[in-house]
Amino acid sequence: MPRSRLFFLTLAIAGACAVTIPWIYNSSILLKPQQIREASEKWKQQGPASYKLEFLETSQQPDYRKDMVVHVVMGKVETVLENARFTEPNESFTVASILLRMQQMIEKETQQGGSFFATASFSGKDGHPTRFVLRRGKKRFELVIKLLPLGE
Repeated sequence: MPRSRLFFLTLAIAGACAVTIPWIYNSSILLKPQQIREASEKWKQQGPASYKLEFLETSQQPDYRKDMVVHVVMGKVETVLENARFTEPNESFTVASILLRMQQMIEKETQQGGSFFATASFSGKDGHPTRFVLRRGKKRFELVIKLLPLGE
């Protein structure tokens, strides 16, 4: 086999790998609704009743950024700081509510049809989400969540 054919064969194989490997990887990290249901069940069974939740919510198109600190005592939201300002406490800032919101966002994107990308990471200990990303075209929504024992 001449060297030029070997070169182009190697180049073709490398090109095929360059397309296939990221596609396989991205397919493996896609968020499935079942994962959210499993995390919700784990949270119901093993999540603490009182906790401090720190999260960063960002979005592109529309552009915004929220730094949130939420204190939940015995399952009830006590205080909410949004961008270092006190906000009216409401139950939409609990872990259970965030999991429900994630599920609703995935269902909405699925109903709209077309392609979108969603991935999430969950705590192995109690099921709370640690990161959630949803993208469709140029729109991007991301949550980065840190759960701490109350008092830290």
